[in-house]
Amino acid sequence: MGIKLPDEATPISIENLIKYTEDGWNEFQSYLNTLTDEQMTKPTDAAGWTVKDHVAHLMVWEEGIYKLLIEKTPRHAGMGITEDAWMGGDVDVMNEQIRQQYINMPLHEVKARFQQVHDRMMAHLKSLSTEDILRPYSDFVPGAENAPVMGRILGNGIGHYDEHMPWIEAIVQQV
Repeated sequence: MGIKLPDEATPISIENLIKYTEDGWNEFQSYLNTLTDEQMTKPTDAAGWTVKDHVAHLMVWEEGIYKLLIEKTPRHAGMGITEDAWMGGDVDVMNEQIRQQYINMPLHEVKARFQQVHDRMMAHLKSLSTEDILRPYSDFVPGAENAPVMGRILGNGIGHYDEHMPWIEAIVQQV
């Protein structure tokens, strides 16, 4: 399974961003809905992560970009990561901090929260214009790259789901 991401031939527009985001979300959720609670919570990968851990991780990264863009909350604070971990740039340390926040949260709560985070992001996207998503990321994070913020929205949403799919599928194949 691979989530369809926009390619270079896809015109940049808010309508296309919304379409790809909705389609990718639906595809990812359709896959997750085929899994049993046991598949999502029992087997682990080599790092000790379950499918539920991956889902919580995806939720937090999507929420982090939302909180930055809308609430102007620094990414680390919006994700529950220490500033030291964020500034240190070690993604494994950041991701473990995220995993520890949700490790004891029941699966149904993680799934419900992920849905809420995504719904909130989609409601916001639907209020934007193409010009809004073309603003440079540095408008939100001084000193960051000048690439359009749309890339961060995709990268912390459906692009991130696509990145995690092989890891999730490998965990599921263990059962």
